[in-house]
Amino acid sequence: MLASVLGQHDLALTHTARSVELYRELLPRGGTEYDSGLGLALCRYGLVRIAADRDWLVAAEAIMEALGRYGEIERRGEAPDEEFTTLVGSLMRSEAVAPGGNEE
Repeated sequence: MLASVLGQHDLALTHTARSVELYRELLPRGGTEYDSGLGLALCRYGLVRIAADRDWLVAAEAIMEALGRYGEIERRGEAPDEEFTTLVGSLMRSEAVAPGGNEE
């Protein structure tokens, strides 16, 4: 995320995409243990894609998958990772100012 903020979008995309890959590899071995990690990685990946102005559809799909994982964690009665919860809350509050969103 820091690389993205610094304008190093290619580096940020490489590392956030790799993070998603790693969590996807870990998930089958750890059951639901890595759900929050994968969700957070997906959020970051989507946000970096948006910041880099790269394929918004892919970014939206990653973020939607992350939100779905968040919902699944809550439905199981578990507490999602605190950082994941914070990021999801920020995404939900900023939805109104997203491109095509309602700014009122």
